[in-house]
Amino acid sequence: GKLNELETTDVPPTSHPLTLRNVVKEDVAKSSYDRDTVLDGAPSVEEGYFEVPKVIE
Repeated sequence: GKLNELETTDVPPTSHPLTLRNVVKEDVAKSSYDRDTVLDGAPSVEEGYFEVPKVIE
């Protein structure tokens, strides 16, 4: 096809069309809910952790 007719000798191989890498938001600490307040609202707590149904046998 037509793609095989293009001259690509000087085109470096790429895995993605954009040159951007690891573009992330700045890690900024901010206030959150108190741990005990969150656990108090949970339906089930075991030794300070959320207790959830088993998902792997």
